[in-house]
Amino acid sequence: MMDELVSNSSKAPISDDEATPDLGAERVPGSPEEWASWVLDRISETDRAYTIKPDFMLGHFRGELSTAKDYAGREILELVQNAADAAAEVGGQGKVRIEVNQQGLCVANTGQPFRPGGVRSLMTSHTSDKPGRQATLIGAKGLGFRALLNWSSEPFITSGALEIGFSRSFAEKHVDELAEESVSIKRLLELADQRPVPVLAFPAVGSSVEDIGGPAERELIARARVLRGLGYHTVVVAAFSSPKAQSRALCQLKEFEPNFLLFVESLDEITLATEGEEEIRWIKKPSSDGRFIIEIHRGAARTTSWRLG
Repeated sequence: MMDELVSNSSKAPISDDEATPDLGAERVPGSPEEWASWVLDRISETDRAYTIKPDFMLGHFRGELSTAKDYAGREILELVQNAADAAAEVGGQGKVRIEVNQQGLCVANTGQPFRPGGVRSLMTSHTSDKPGRQATLIGAKGLGFRALLNWSSEPFITSGALEIGFSRSFAEKHVDELAEESVSIKRLLELADQRPVPVLAFPAVGSSVEDIGGPAERELIARARVLRGLGYHTVVVAAFSSPKAQSRALCQLKEFEPNFLLFVESLDEITLATEGEEEIRWIKKPSSDGRFIIEIHRGAARTTSWRLG
């Protein structure tokens, strides 16, 4: 995991001429209602595109599966890198909290909340606004988030005034409604061996968020809202679809080491909270000799310090 982070953070800078247009520069919706309206407009655009050319839906579905497979084993790392990017955009000193329990995964962070360009990159792959922003950003917000589909079919995000949920059953219901109006989409669904429905293309917003998932999803969404109240600007949660998903998340947590903070300048604190175990918190602080001290707290006590740099 450390090698992957170093590789991502050392990519050649992107020049202004090479950068894609900064879609994130558009006005950020200022309320939950404005965000819901913005997302519904994007869904309407997708509906029209799929109705005109149903193969787009098939291609997006296959791309979603392919990307999730490509990023398997990096699920938590990708979310932490996105958190580092969010912190970098507001001057650093970011905090991340990672929780894993039987219900699912929760990753909370401080920093820049989602902009329209970031949400667009979730709904449609390869449209991330990061290349057009700072060259120091290391994550792949849209592509990396897709990795969560390896563990969950119903991830949820709360960020700034935005609340947005994704659900396979919600997306499939939406496509079924499209098929009632489009013979070509109906035929595509009938001929496909597997229902070609891209989950992230059809998110739930507004009151629809409350209808996705079961008890585990609702418990995680409630936890996400609690963490927002504790000062985190963005929280991503994902209910595990199987015990194997939880096991893989726990394995990835064990790969994290305190010196991880050395490779992400914008993060100062990471907390790991696993059900049934003491919390572990790493806090990076500058020392008088220009290096860093990382304090390691386990439970209520500080157990040790590392000097790095």
